[in-house]
Amino acid sequence: MKKISNLIHLCNKACNGDITSTSRDRNLVYGRAVFYVMSKKLHRNISLQRLGDLTNRDHSTVLFSLRRSKDVYPQDPMYVAIYNIVLKKVDGCPSDYDVSRDEKLLKMPVDIAKYVQTLYTEIDSLKMAKEHLEDTIEKTKEKFAEDNRLLGDVLEIPREHRDEFMEYRLRPFIKMIKARKNYESRKLNEQQPA
Repeated sequence: MKKISNLIHLCNKACNGDITSTSRDRNLVYGRAVFYVMSKKLHRNISLQRLGDLTNRDHSTVLFSLRRSKDVYPQDPMYVAIYNIVLKKVDGCPSDYDVSRDEKLLKMPVDIAKYVQTLYTEIDSLKMAKEHLEDTIEKTKEKFAEDNRLLGDVLEIPREHRDEFMEYRLRPFIKMIKARKNYESRKLNEQQPA
């Protein structure tokens, strides 16, 4: 579970320590609590035992920490600060957090790192906008295809063959249908008494 190891790394950085250690320092306790909360958000079905194994704790310690994260810890500014750091980094989606990106930024001078971080943020927002547009286009195509089955069938034809299909198959078929309708309406008009 690479995503979980990324989250452990991020929590370690946020609390300036190792959340898998046996230490009971307050910042590490809070770092573990944030890890448990974020892991549960990311992987709803992850067991307390698995979370405990990842931090060298048992499941009851994980459960205790999760309960305290709801009631007591939010009152402490240190917990809130660690939680906000982690939340900001993962931006609500821990699976997208990239450890190597932060490591590269740490090696850069501060002013350059800020500029690069701004670029990363813009790139991420453009990627999200691109995905949104692609989803919208796909949904529009599906809706349009549902509304117009013929167009949906035509869109399945490879683009390089569409003109040929329309010229030699579709247009002659449409002309034939129109001619048949004209013939039937003329015949109907002829049969009606004047």
